[in-house]
Amino acid sequence: MTVTINGNGAVTGFTALPDAAMSTGSIIQLVAGSTNSRVTTSSATFVASNLTASITPRASSNKIYVQVSGDGNTEGNARVMYITLYRSTDGGSNWTDLGDSSGNDAGFLQLYGASSRIIVPVCFNYLDSPNTTSAVSYKVYVRANAQIEYPANDGAQYAYIHLFEVAA
Repeated sequence: MTVTINGNGAVTGFTALPDAAMSTGSIIQLVAGSTNSRVTTSSATFVASNLTASITPRASSNKIYVQVSGDGNTEGNARVMYITLYRSTDGGSNWTDLGDSSGNDAGFLQLYGASSRIIVPVCFNYLDSPNTTSAVSYKVYVRANAQIEYPANDGAQYAYIHLFEVAA
């Protein structure tokens, strides 16, 4: 079989398997989002970043594997930044925090520079079971004990979110 990708990105010479023929764990689709527009906050409660993406699962039993990457900037010493992931299944009216179920509001990860400012890459992954065939949106949120930035350099570096639909 010869597979060709033309100048517009269209694929020819390839026949995709129907969803029913996909084995468990197969990647059905991939959606990506990115931003290079930072959010600066010193809020003690989570605030939305500009990093978001949406996907419409083909079967309610399928999983969504979420991969987030970017960089965080604590902007000073003794500052803590928390990063988490929220999900909406109703078009963005209601958002649910998918991180830290302990009630500590710590999210998926934290950055802390005890005696210095730190700018570091961050990455986390999450396997979600949204149980729907409606559009599912994911958005990264941040909070801090003092002013921080995510992604760190406005206009220069990007943060990314990838959503993979995985056959169940």
